[in-house]
Amino acid sequence: MGHRLKAIRRHFGLPTTIYSNGGTGAGTDAGTSTISGAIAAERGVYMPTPQYLQTLLLCIREQIEADNWQGMRVLLPRNLRESIRELLHKNTTNPQLAQALNIPATTSSEYFYRRSRDIAVPYRVLERFSDLIRKFDRDTADAIRESISNIVAEEPRMRAELDSLLKLSTGDVLFDRIKSVEEVHDHGYEHVYDLTISGTHNFVANSLLAHNTAAAVRDEFGDGRWTLEAGALVLADQGVAAVDEMDKMRAEDRSAIHEAMEQQSYHPSTEILFSDGKRVRIGEFVDSLIEGNMDQVEDGIDCEILTSDKIRDSDRRTLLALDLNDNSIRPAPIDRVSRHRAPDHLIEITYSNGRSITVTPEHPVYVMENGEIVTVRADAVKSGMFAPIPNNYPPASSDIALQLPNQDKRNHETDRRYKRISFPTRLKSEFGRLLGYIVSEGHIYHSDTNGEAEIIISNTDTEIINDIDNLIKEIFDTTTYIQHQPHSERKHATKDLYTVRCASILLYEFMRLNFMGVTVKSDEKRIPDQIFTSNDNIRTQFLIGAFRGDGFYDSERFGYTTNSIGLANDYSDLLLALGIYSYITRSSEYESKKEGRTKVGYKVVISGQDSQRLFYDIIGKHDKRSEKIEQFVVRSHNKLNDRDSVPVDIAIRVKKLLKDYRLDTGYFDKIIKKKNAIHRMVALKYINKVESYLSDIQPFNVNETADPRELRKAYRIPISVIAGRIGLSDSMVTYIERNPSTKNAAVLLERIREVAKEKIESSENEIKSLKRIVKSDLRFTRVKSASTVRNDDLEWVYDVTVEPDHTFVSCGLVLHNTVSIAKAGIMATLKSRCSLLGAANPKYGRFDPYEGIAQQIRMAPALMSRFDLIFVLKDEPDVGRDTAIASHILGAHHAGELHAHKTHISGSNITDADVGDAMELIQPTIMPDLLRKYIAYAKKAVYPIMDSVARERLIDFYLGLRKQGEDRDSPVPVTARQLEALVRLCEASARIRLCNEITTADSERVIRVVESCLRQVAYDTETGMFDTDILTTGVSKSQRDKIKTLRNIIRDIEAEHSGMAPKDDVYARAAEQGFEKEYVEDLIKRLVTQGELYEPTASHVRLTA
Repeated sequence: MGHRLKAIRRHFGLPTTIYSNGGTGAGTDAGTSTISGAIAAERGVYMPTPQYLQTLLLCIREQIEADNWQGMRVLLPRNLRESIRELLHKNTTNPQLAQALNIPATTSSEYFYRRSRDIAVPYRVLERFSDLIRKFDRDTADAIRESISNIVAEEPRMRAELDSLLKLSTGDVLFDRIKSVEEVHDHGYEHVYDLTISGTHNFVANSLLAHNTAAAVRDEFGDGRWTLEAGALVLADQGVAAVDEMDKMRAEDRSAIHEAMEQQSYHPSTEILFSDGKRVRIGEFVDSLIEGNMDQVEDGIDCEILTSDKIRDSDRRTLLALDLNDNSIRPAPIDRVSRHRAPDHLIEITYSNGRSITVTPEHPVYVMENGEIVTVRADAVKSGMFAPIPNNYPPASSDIALQLPNQDKRNHETDRRYKRISFPTRLKSEFGRLLGYIVSEGHIYHSDTNGEAEIIISNTDTEIINDIDNLIKEIFDTTTYIQHQPHSERKHATKDLYTVRCASILLYEFMRLNFMGVTVKSDEKRIPDQIFTSNDNIRTQFLIGAFRGDGFYDSERFGYTTNSIGLANDYSDLLLALGIYSYITRSSEYESKKEGRTKVGYKVVISGQDSQRLFYDIIGKHDKRSEKIEQFVVRSHNKLNDRDSVPVDIAIRVKKLLKDYRLDTGYFDKIIKKKNAIHRMVALKYINKVESYLSDIQPFNVNETADPRELRKAYRIPISVIAGRIGLSDSMVTYIERNPSTKNAAVLLERIREVAKEKIESSENEIKSLKRIVKSDLRFTRVKSASTVRNDDLEWVYDVTVEPDHTFVSCGLVLHNTVSIAKAGIMATLKSRCSLLGAANPKYGRFDPYEGIAQQIRMAPALMSRFDLIFVLKDEPDVGRDTAIASHILGAHHAGELHAHKTHISGSNITDADVGDAMELIQPTIMPDLLRKYIAYAKKAVYPIMDSVARERLIDFYLGLRKQGEDRDSPVPVTARQLEALVRLCEASARIRLCNEITTADSERVIRVVESCLRQVAYDTETGMFDTDILTTGVSKSQRDKIKTLRNIIRDIEAEHSGMAPKDDVYARAAEQGFEKEYVEDLIKRLVTQGELYEPTASHVRLTA
């Protein structure tokens, strides 16, 4: 309560002396001044009685109603303050300014002229000041308004808060502290109960105010769904949501609406990893489900969605998902799948662990910000950001039966291609090692010419060759042939090459049936699904065989090599399934003479001391290089030079913990200054240091320690914190600590105990939060690059949804999936299935026709661009319209007066006919209920089809607009998004006529409306062309090009004049480019205001970057 009281007073810029006229607060000692009592109430030292709270609130309201306030002080940006001083020196004097602002001259000088120190100015003074200087410099005036816009926007809320607290202080409600909260088990009741009170949703019970269930009502005119009848905004599925003052909504509310309107999905080639270890491309998976269940698919706008309850049991799958409560990875069922019309471009994000994803621009991507894992839009991801990645995969293992080739009508005696061979029915560890050899060093050959096939595996190590030969003979009970090729017969070779060959069409067919990934070209090879779904022993044997063939070791690292990026990803995933972390690097490019093309080599590097040790224990020690690998592991044990780091945000949080208990040695200072990552073990070491200290001070039991000084020092509580809590000075707190017999000693001890408990609880929660990241199933990797990829031929993009955390693990990354909008008071079940009508006010109260709409509405351009139509509604004087409005308003009042007179005055001479005649004048032509039913019927019963003529007209219109942007330097007039809007609007035009055919009349009507809209918000008067940049950024392409040209001119002149560009030279050089001096001056002022330029002297400018 005190915090709210203080926030109101500070917003209006009122000093605490305004409380001097109030009464003495309850609970204060006799003789304590009213001001001291009010400050103590604001600090939360005690809870004021309702009567005393009312007294303090009335003191504030008295000042506001008397207009005796100036508002919270605001410190303007330095470059803006410099611009203001220069502007004032040119156009007015301090006495004139003080008189115009109605403030003392000394005050105006302090606010606007003084350079020696930074002065914050009350925002009401800045409002008047910006109005005053607008005639001199509109850009500077707007910049001031922009700087204070957030505070100005808070004023209505603060007034409402004041009224709310006054009602609370004079109402029927009192407050009491919660003494305890506990769970009750075995209570013996069969039912629990509730009552619903319409409107308020509360009632009094057990002398307490109780909340009751929000009412649920059925939309009889929509699709019959139930919706919550609460004060929150509801986005109605398949209905219309009207949102007033969207510019004043909280950012998370607007974000939620944006998510409901966007298509956030993955490229169809993105691989998803099921919890059983199998992998599949998301496009193939979703297409197969949707096309196999078309009768169960729900159609949204430009999307198709299939929920899990509509999927056959045999098709239901589980993914590996991240539990955000403890950052652990575990299996989770797929709740729904969806595919969406692909946008014209996507975003490809590449990470430093060698992995990458391609997603739609609006798709949420996990990154680390301010020590927390959050999501940002894909097109907002920047190089250098940290992202969470899995530290292990826990795939389930299963024993899958192998398929056998058909041996009927195959003559083993007469046709050597079908020699007798046995096939295993289950995958065992020896077979796993053989598959590792085949993936790394083998080739499965089949000739379409003569129908022959064989398995070929080569190596220079005779021990490995013998192992391969024995494995083939034992597993398949067949014969092999070992070919020897001396090194003298091979160019640049120093060792003899041995090749194990086993010719058999049946063996080839067996491998194709079960292990397709090993039967393809080397740069297309993949680890078979059966390896991923098998047990750890088989996975380990596979990796042993692959390391003997594809393994590498040098003085700095060891791991696997391959020229298949898919196989590199698979190696990394399979290692992770065993708890071994690795990263992928691109090693080299080489020419394949046989295939006549360039190939790329990749290395999968084992990283981290724990991973390196585990790799040696289960894989490396079975290799001839085991001794060197062990030496490497031992040598690297204490170096912490691997990639197991956490972002600098964690270092900042750990340092704060250390400082709170005076344990900070300065270790993190340079790391934080350089924004470097820190090793996971280092972070954990210092977290444990704080935890150990907290454990050591437990003997100082908070409730039993009677010495306030001893308790405060043990818990490292600054004196200033206690002084603020108790409303005393630091020296007084020290005095009471040293003189425990004073009357306030008991109060001091109680406050120290409160702070100590709060500090311990806060620290323990912070330690848990940090350990949930540092000791979790997550690691962190940097974003290496984020780039735009043009969509040339994709029809769909895809997504899968996992509830409740909307995450899944694949591609070596933690990925976000589509959310259902049920947050921030906004609810919707499917994307883009409701029409959204929004209203927003200009930042400064009135629309400026000379500025772009994006600069005037407090709304993200990405969200604004999602609206099909945007209209500027201007209140301009018009005699005819103003007369009609005035007549309607007064007519409505007159009808109300007649009705009230007839109802409340006994013997009134007003008749029902009089009231009816007056009401008839203000009745709408179509009653609201009828209009609502009409629209609901049109949406439910009419599904129009566009005829060919109307379709051609839309195409011609769209191509005509696009043609304006064909030149390289032309702006982009419209995008494919506007074409989709044209279709939607044509459907609406036909529906409102209850017509099942979209005709040319509909398309012409829509074209007129869209053109009218574009001319209001996206028309560049300089070029006479439409430009969507005006809508999305507030700056047209032509204007942006001119700014770019001016920046280049200034940069060139800076180089010629040792860093500063004389303005006269800038004007002259710009005139050669066709710029008028006045226009250049305006641009310079704008760039100075925006912080892109500054003026070191009155006659020079310089770029800030």
